[in-house]
Amino acid sequence: MSETCNRCCEKLDPNSYVAAEGKVFRPDCFKCDHCFDDFPDGQYFYHQEKFYCKDCYEMLYAPICAGCSCILEDTYIIAMGRKWHPDCLICSTCRKPLTDSGAGFKQTPDGRILCSTHYELELKKGFDKEICQICFKIVYKDELLRHKGEAYHAYHFNCVSCKCELDFTAKEINGELYCLPCHDNHESIHICNACHTPIEGRRIFALNAYWHGFVSERKF
Repeated sequence: MSETCNRCCEKLDPNSYVAAEGKVFRPDCFKCDHCFDDFPDGQYFYHQEKFYCKDCYEMLYAPICAGCSCILEDTYIIAMGRKWHPDCLICSTCRKPLTDSGAGFKQTPDGRILCSTHYELELKKGFDKEICQICFKIVYKDELLRHKGEAYHAYHFNCVSCKCELDFTAKEINGELYCLPCHDNHESIHICNACHTPIEGRRIFALNAYWHGFVSERKF
């Protein structure tokens, strides 16, 4: 037996020490290597040459359910390279348990797990790999709203003017989102005198009217 404590390296009292996993400690030094507290009821977990209390060991090393992010203490399922509580492995669309369906399941590009039926339905719509920065689900072209350079489902937002729910036709002015009618009526938007549509980009003012920039070469 070593004559010094494995933690503080001080000389051990041969009548008062703790031996564990081939190591010896002064009683005051035998503590969790993570939180440095005593081991409740003397229970410890030994991993990679370190001692942990139950709470710290579970926080650092216990398997976590991919569905609910809670510790897996009992039976779990391995699917898609991850571990799940049986009740947490469900279709993200219909919410039905995938372990009982017998129909199989697949993972979408944005990480959702779908039963085969709903996977095929979404696959037919076309995965475009644009991910909403609010719900982290796929955004399809008919629901895409790009705001400050990021992709979102348009229905997450409301028009700052009329408060209606937005769709993919929404427009941005100075960082604010507007439905198309409110955008076109905004005081900063001018109507082209030639095509009678809103001018969002380059414009010119001539003959007491506004024009899209591409008409600047016309001879008046």
